[in-house]
Amino acid sequence: MKVLSKMSQIRDLSELENKYSFLRKNNFIDGGTEGSVFLINGFAGKIVCTGLKLGDTVWSANKLIDEYNIGVNLYNHGISVPKPKGVFLVDHLRSSYSKEISERNPAFLMEYLEGYKKIHTLGEKSGDRARELKYKEFAKFGRVDWFPHDFDHDENLMYSEEKDDLKILDFGRYERR
Repeated sequence: MKVLSKMSQIRDLSELENKYSFLRKNNFIDGGTEGSVFLINGFAGKIVCTGLKLGDTVWSANKLIDEYNIGVNLYNHGISVPKPKGVFLVDHLRSSYSKEISERNPAFLMEYLEGYKKIHTLGEKSGDRARELKYKEFAKFGRVDWFPHDFDHDENLMYSEEKDDLKILDFGRYERR
């Protein structure tokens, strides 16, 4: 496994590399409490949402950098998470009153999980197997500096029946031990 490196906090959005773009209305994957996830050039990309507005602030970028760094730590310690790619500025188009508006937002890019489903959507047999794997993954958290406060939320776990594999998502509410 390639060891990934951490990112530093930024003071200005121009410090982030800008090389990705997507169509917002066509590439939506999922939404959560603090962000929306879009398919961005083959990666899953989380963008912080503040109310109905996507976050375009340095605060949003640094929040995503924190989440990226936690993901790197988990990945490097063999915990089953999507492989983190980094935090980038991404360009996207959104429709507004019959015209396209271009926006630029920071996004945490990670491996896109083709064929995985959130475990709360699975049938009984697959759901039970996914939860069994969930507790095996939870046991690995003794290796890392982070504690997942929302680990019991099945919305933050995805399972592939074909691969018999579980992935943990959403590190925004993790706390350093």
